[in-house]
Amino acid sequence: MTDVRLEALAAKWAAAVEAAHAFARAYAEDDASEEAIEDLIEPAGWVLVLVVLDALDGADERNAERSAVRTAVAAALEHCEDELVRGVGEAVLRALGSPHASNGNVTSIAKTVWPADAIRPSPRRLSRLLRGELDGFAAAHVAGWLHAHPEECELVRAMVRIESEQPPSIELAAASGGHMRDPSEGEVVGTKQAVDDKTAIDLEAVLFRKPSPRQIAIYAAEPIAVRFEADGVTTDEIAPGYWIGTLDRTVRTTIEGKVHAGSQVEPWTIEF
Repeated sequence: MTDVRLEALAAKWAAAVEAAHAFARAYAEDDASEEAIEDLIEPAGWVLVLVVLDALDGADERNAERSAVRTAVAAALEHCEDELVRGVGEAVLRALGSPHASNGNVTSIAKTVWPADAIRPSPRRLSRLLRGELDGFAAAHVAGWLHAHPEECELVRAMVRIESEQPPSIELAAASGGHMRDPSEGEVVGTKQAVDDKTAIDLEAVLFRKPSPRQIAIYAAEPIAVRFEADGVTTDEIAPGYWIGTLDRTVRTTIEGKVHAGSQVEPWTIEF
């Protein structure tokens, strides 16, 4: 189970608001340098995550904060030449319902193109997103992918549970009903691309040394059937895009096995 505190995401909004005020002060002193612009747009990129997850409330007290962020971002874009930074900034304006954008409703995401990851974010990347561990530009690109895939976005939103009497948390769980182990608790010991139906799918092997006994997990970038077989390895759990197994004491520093990814079976030697 991965318990991700929504406070981590709420802190990103506070950081965006603080950055907006800092940029406004710098802008008043004629400082619209590339560094000042990036220092604003990077934390503002998290606005896209908050909007796409419906985690940005529409309370009246937020109006002044939203206005501060919109005004600062709009001013920054007048002097921004970096394509990546500009793309994120423009998406932030649309998402916040800026008067510069086509959509004026903060609760409704404008159907416009956002900067986005080219492939489905891996479970590890989603986990880091929900923990607030990505930088603002990377977070914006994951949000863009979710924005472009409404069904996948709904699944991630469903992970977010806000309870008024308990600390808000997000639980990431495998589709089977079991709990997917958080990859950030282990170490990446191998990566591989498997080709299933002419589509390249990224795989990542993560070793968990503690608690004993050791476990190894395979995470896929797509929700396909995945399984790893090798001597000294016992399967513990399987879910779409996820497999985890226990290593016995005969396994030292190398595992020679085969990975099943969708309809493909390929050899995979993992060293750690």
